Amino acid sequence: MRRAFTLVEVMVALVVTSLVASVAWTAVQAGLDTGDRLRGVREDVEAEATARALVTAALRHALPGGRGGEAVFDLDPGARPDRARLQFLTRGIEEPLGASAIWRLTIEAAEAGLLLEAVSMEEAAPAIRIRLDGIEGLSVAVMGAGATAWSDSWPTPDLAPARVALRLVARGSRDTPPPISARVGMEAGR
Repeated sequence: MRRAFTLVEVMVALVVTSLVASVAWTAVQAGLDTGDRLRGVREDVEAEATARALVTAALRHALPGGRGGEAVFDLDPGARPDRARLQFLTRGIEEPLGASAIWRLTIEAAEAGLLLEAVSMEEAAPAIRIRLDGIEGLSVAVMGAGATAWSDSWPTPDLAPARVALRLVARGSRDTPPPISARVGMEAGR
C-alpha cells in the first residue's frame, strides 16, 4: 500500500496547476484590459456628447453683432481644409455657460485632437476646456441670412452668420461623427 506521491505525480500536479493558473491569469488580464478600453471609449463618447451639446447651445445663443461693431464671429478656414478655427461670442443660456455672462468660445483642430475652450468675458468664472482625442480635423461651413449656399469663409466678423455646420474628422478607423449644425442666434428672432 502506497502512502506518498511519487515525484512524477507531484511534477504532473504542479504542471497542471501552473497551466490552470496561467489560463486564469490570462482571462483576468484580458477582462481588465477590455474594461480599460471600454472605459476609455465611454469617456471619449461622453466628452464628444458634452462638446456637441455645448457647441450647439452656444451657437444657438451667439451674439448677433452689428455692422462696424466688435468682432463676434471669427472663422479661420486654416491652411488645410480640415484645420479650421472658429471663435465666437455667446451667452450660452444653458449650463455650464449660464445666461448672464458673455463667453468667447474657441473651437480648433490640432495634432492633440479637437480643442474647445470657453472663456468668460465678463465674470471671473473658470475657463471650460474640452479636448476630443479621437478627432483630428474640423471644417466649418457658414450661411449668411438670405443666402442659399454654404461657404467655408466668413468675411464679416462683426456679424454672426445665420447657420453654422461643423464637420468633425475622426482619427484613424473611427467612424466619422455626424456634423454639428445649428441656426445661429435663435433668440434674436432670425
